[in-house]
Amino acid sequence: MITTSTQWDSLCQRPGQEVTVVVRMYYGDESAYKSFANRDLTIGTEKFLGVIQGVPTVIQQLDMKEHTHSIQSLTLAINNLEYQPGARWSDLVEDTTLGAGADIGFYNRKIDIRFYLDGITTFANCFPLLSSGIVREIKHSREQTTIEIEDRTEMMYQDIGTYMADTDAADTDQGLPVDSREKIKPIIYGDHRYYQSDDHIDLDTVSNLNNISACRYLGIDSSGNHLWQISNHELDEVGVIAGQEQF
Repeated sequence: MITTSTQWDSLCQRPGQEVTVVVRMYYGDESAYKSFANRDLTIGTEKFLGVIQGVPTVIQQLDMKEHTHSIQSLTLAINNLEYQPGARWSDLVEDTTLGAGADIGFYNRKIDIRFYLDGITTFANCFPLLSSGIVREIKHSREQTTIEIEDRTEMMYQDIGTYMADTDAADTDQGLPVDSREKIKPIIYGDHRYYQSDDHIDLDTVSNLNNISACRYLGIDSSGNHLWQISNHELDEVGVIAGQEQF
């Protein structure tokens, strides 16, 4: 359910009100954001760059026959022509100052899309069209950039784990391969048993049937070796069975 502010409820009843799309795109560790709108605008002290094109459409589907629900999605169009000499919106996609370390840029980061009416004094009082979106894909041409966004409001759609980053392929000096971008780091789960003891050798075998998590390709290092990431976590001791340490 969408909850609106009293300021929105009051202003939206006035005839002839023009709706403006306002957007906050978070980057890095999501402690900071860039502000955009479909016209140059200032709300309080926050300035919005007028590059958004049109009004985005929200899509959410429910298949009554198959009892399946598709994730709410939205496409945002942005003017990619120069908004000032030598500056296009798409330049921000490659801007390494938007974050630090592995947390750089807009990909897989929060985006908050709202509707503004003249007279609203804070971003929080704008109508929350999609306040918990995640940027999934960015495509751009010389004239326009399009951003594919997913709604991650529901916990059932939350991803577990962290995303691959260029720092994971630091040994290759070439960054992360394209096929491994926007992928979750491997999480090994299941019945992985590694016994450390002097008992019969049968206890020290590892079944490959437990290898149910795909590796992520990292590229080729300076020695010509192909590298993969097998797991992003350490599997610690979880119990002791008959005097044997189970890992």
